[in-house]
Amino acid sequence: MSIVRIRQCDLPPLTDEDIKRLRESAKRPIVFDEDCMPLPDEIAERNDRLRIKYKTNRITKEILIAEGYLKPKSE
Repeated sequence: MSIVRIRQCDLPPLTDEDIKRLRESAKRPIVFDEDCMPLPDEIAERNDRLRIKYKTNRITKEILIAEGYLKPKSE
């Protein structure tokens, strides 16, 4: 499943009912799917360190290979 981005200016204005529904849904707890579980704390901390080190928001496969967390396919 891919992410679809929609600009807010392309949407119709929100009705009072829409606003009420959004506020109610914000109060509900977050439920994760089985195929998209939250990251373990160790991996999240590792990714935070790598983001700071490489000054990026995305942790790529190349970064993980350079740090020794993954092995390149050629080996």
